[in-house]
Amino acid sequence: MKNVVKSSSNKWTKRQMLILAGIWCAFLISFITRLSWATIMPSAIDSLHFTVQQGNTYVTAFYIGYAITVLPGGMLADKFGYKKLLLSAVAGNLVVMFAMIFMYGYWEGLILRFVLGLFSGPDLSACLGIITEWFDGKKRATATGIFNTCTSFGLTVINLYAPVVLVHYGWRAAFAVTAFFPLAALIFSYFAIKGTPPFPQQFGIKEKSGTIKSESSITRLKKAINNRSVWMLTITGLFATGAKWGVTNWANLFIVKSLKFNLVIAGTAVSIFGITSVISMIVAG
Repeated sequence: MKNVVKSSSNKWTKRQMLILAGIWCAFLISFITRLSWATIMPSAIDSLHFTVQQGNTYVTAFYIGYAITVLPGGMLADKFGYKKLLLSAVAGNLVVMFAMIFMYGYWEGLILRFVLGLFSGPDLSACLGIITEWFDGKKRATATGIFNTCTSFGLTVINLYAPVVLVHYGWRAAFAVTAFFPLAALIFSYFAIKGTPPFPQQFGIKEKSGTIKSESSITRLKKAINNRSVWMLTITGLFATGAKWGVTNWANLFIVKSLKFNLVIAGTAVSIFGITSVISMIVAG
């Protein structure tokens, strides 16, 4: 009871700040790894003798895998625990990024990108679940806003170092450096996300008698599907997400191949895009 009262005050606890830092780093990794191919692609497709269309299918393969596991990943996070699913996603990112250092054929890389998407699907649901359990209603939106800045920051980070490493040491070295990020995040998040949350999730309906009747994942899913507001939010998210991440996934290729700038300039331009995106999130919040 003391922990709940303390967590409900206006002041954030040290544990809450550490929890937020842990999930921020974990989700940051997801964006660094998923955008790594978009940053490295202009050079990698030449080295691997891929066509531009083949390079683009790597981006598509990731998002197909991602879309497949977003919903079931969230349901699994509810069932087995948010921390377990989040750490599994980060570990999967680590394994796939390490494997991509040694890819040589088109199909090998395509499968790895698809698998990377499968591992990345559950991470957002797990992170938001952790926020829900550790922050009350007065602080939850602020925590979510701070957490979301890691998406655009990930775009900035990958474009600051990957083009430079690529130019001097090659695209495989850029992937090798990228593989260290999920390793560091896995270690930090494991120790950061600890303790008993003050607001544990209760998946059920409180009846008039005061008892809580539990609901299955399928029941909650049916309610979401039949909710008009959920569908409106989904449609809005489709266009908003497509606009932002469509630009970020193909900007590097366009700047290098169509505008004929070098890789470092392209990376700098996209990193500035990421910085302004972070600023806009803070201002909007």
